[in-house]
Amino acid sequence: MTPWKYKNFSGNADRYLNILENKIMKEVLNKLNNIKISSYILFGYSLSGLFSLYTASKSKLFNKFGSVSGSLWYRNFSSYFEKYNYKDKTFYLSLGEKEKFSKNNDLKKVEDETLKIYKFLKENNKVYFEFNNGGHFNNEKERIIKCIEYLTGN
Repeated sequence: MTPWKYKNFSGNADRYLNILENKIMKEVLNKLNNIKISSYILFGYSLSGLFSLYTASKSKLFNKFGSVSGSLWYRNFSSYFEKYNYKDKTFYLSLGEKEKFSKNNDLKKVEDETLKIYKFLKENNKVYFEFNNGGHFNNEKERIIKCIEYLTGN
């Protein structure tokens, strides 16, 4: 789910996105037949939250994106992300307030990088950001539910 190779990460996000859009979603949409769909939502937690925002820069199918405790610390991601226009897209970002206190030098950057992306998106897009109590592995289900509720308007 990572956009490019970095340390032990393979950088196969493009391959996965191709499978998601051209196989998985194609089959889902075929089964739904003539049901009118107004939004295509993609969200994720941790590395899949990174993948969700990476997809926003590539996909013409999805139009709402959530990143819950996303791995937005990933090397050069915010610089990459800010090169694109996200007109007519909606975003939800959240982060645990203690995530930046990691002993890992990459993970320590997560708050700064997430806020950088939030500020960039806030200029021209519909975006919501919130801090949650705890660290990366606290209240995951509740945090995912908040993301879904925001992106679905419930």
